[in-house]
Amino acid sequence: MSFELMKIKIEEWKISELHDYISSSVEKKVPVDILNVNIHAMNLLHKDKDFFELMKSSDCVFCDGEGVRIAANFKGANIPYKITYADWMNQFLPYCEQKKHRLFFLGSDADTLKLSVNKVKQDYSKLNLVGSLDGFQSYEKIKKTLLEKKPEIIIVGMGMPLQEKVIRKLKLDHVCGVFLSGGAVFDYVSGSVKRAPKWMIILKLEWLFRLFQNPKRLFYRYIIGNPLFYLRVILNKAP
Repeated sequence: MSFELMKIKIEEWKISELHDYISSSVEKKVPVDILNVNIHAMNLLHKDKDFFELMKSSDCVFCDGEGVRIAANFKGANIPYKITYADWMNQFLPYCEQKKHRLFFLGSDADTLKLSVNKVKQDYSKLNLVGSLDGFQSYEKIKKTLLEKKPEIIIVGMGMPLQEKVIRKLKLDHVCGVFLSGGAVFDYVSGSVKRAPKWMIILKLEWLFRLFQNPKRLFYRYIIGNPLFYLRVILNKAP
C-alpha cells in the first residue's frame, strides 16, 4: 500500500517489506532508485523543480522522518514507523550479508567513508562490499567505477538533493543496480555523528538533539522548516 502526500507517493512499508522490494529489484538487473522523504525533503520540493520531478518519478519512496509519518497518518495513511538509515543499517547490512548481495558505498568524505568501510568489514565479515568511493570524485569516475565493480546495491550518501540527482543521472546512463539515497548514512555507520539519547528518540525529539549539535546549519531546517511543512500539509499546499 502507498499514500500520496504533496504529490509524492510514499510506501506504507515495514522494514521487511522494504527488504523484499530491494531483493526483488536486484533480481531485475535494471537501474532502480529507492528514495526517502523527511520534512527537509518535502520542503525542498517547493524550492527545486528538478528535485520534485525526480521524486515524483522515482521507483519507490519510503518514509525516513517522524514528521512526515505523523502528517501522512493524519491525512489517512498507515505508515507504521519511520525507516531511518541511522537505525535501519543495523538490520539491512546483516540482511545483505545473508542474501549475499553485492554492495557499494558512495558518498561522504574520504576519512568518514574509510571509517565506515572498516567498521562494516569488522562487524559483518561476510558482507560482500565490492567497493567504495567518496562523494568528491567526478561523475565520470563514479560512473566508470560502478560499471567496473558491478554492484547490485549502491548506498549513496551525498545529502539532498545532490544524491538524488546523481542517482537519476546514473540511471539515465544505464548504470544497473539498486540505488539507495542515504544522506548522512556514513556519518552514522562510522560513528562520526553521535545519536540522540534513547529517551529523546522515544519522545520524537531526535531533531532537537541534532539542532543542538549543529544550530547554525540546522536552525532554518528545523525552526522554520518544520512549522512551514505542517502549515503546507494543513493547507494542502503541493509544489
